[in-house]
Amino acid sequence: FGRDAVVNMGGTPVAFLGRVTTHEMGHYLGLRHIWGDGLCNEDDGIDDTPFSDSDGQNICNHSKNTCVDSPYDFHDMVENYMDYSNPSCQNIFTKGQIDLIHGVLANQRVELPNTTMDSTVAVNTNENYRFNIYPQPTNDLLYIELGDAKAQSKLQLIHISGQLIWEKDLFPNNNNSIRLSTNKYARGIYLLKYQSDSFNVQTKKVILN
Repeated sequence: FGRDAVVNMGGTPVAFLGRVTTHEMGHYLGLRHIWGDGLCNEDDGIDDTPFSDSDGQNICNHSKNTCVDSPYDFHDMVENYMDYSNPSCQNIFTKGQIDLIHGVLANQRVELPNTTMDSTVAVNTNENYRFNIYPQPTNDLLYIELGDAKAQSKLQLIHISGQLIWEKDLFPNNNNSIRLSTNKYARGIYLLKYQSDSFNVQTKKVILN
């Protein structure tokens, strides 16, 4: 992301090669540094990241092992975006980190997915393309009320992680009221996307509790 940056770290020039934004977004979404900002008795609060007592010092040392883990001893996770290792070897968030991010999105950053739109697509504000959903949040049935669109359109329910969960093609003069049962889906935050063949796109946040 962007250009390589050289930062003066205590009189020593250190190159950061483009993962700074990923790292800082991790902080924004609740993650601590992989070494827990302390010695081996400090933790980042994530079960599936090994203990460490120092950052990766901007290198890719895959044999680095500064703490003893139990029952299995793992090397320091220099490939994690939340380390200060060289970005050329950074490539993961763990499942535990992703679970924490989802929790932060559901509780502290609920405004983020509230309005999402493809900036390359023109928006048609005609009443025929507007839609409403209720109740919010819901623990099962979600009611979707659509305008009387004259073009073919589509509804998609997308998990906040980006996974398509459900979709339905809509045709002109169809029933403009849809009842969707959500009890078979995992609880959390979803996006309901309504898109017509005339390139109108609207998205609403759906919370399943």
